[in-house]
Amino acid sequence: MHGNDDIQFLCKECGWQFPKELIDNLIKNEEESIYCEECGTENHKKDFGESQISQKIQQEKTKKLHSLLSTAKRKSKEYKDKIKSQFKKN
Repeated sequence: MHGNDDIQFLCKECGWQFPKELIDNLIKNEEESIYCEECGTENHKKDFGESQISQKIQQEKTKKLHSLLSTAKRKSKEYKDKIKSQFKKN
């Protein structure tokens, strides 16, 4: 379900791994706690620890930056090719 580089958030009672959507809501401060879909236990934001949450936030920022840089690199090559073709026409 999750990639190898993802930080796992597990239920404190049964060990069930929370899906990405629930963790995203928790991290974005939309919710203070989430409920395990397996055993029903309420897991509070503080149960996961600040370092685990801040690691997840940093991981998401890094993924966005990589995506942005990849897009910029691809666009740069496209523009470079367009400019070269314009010079060849002249």
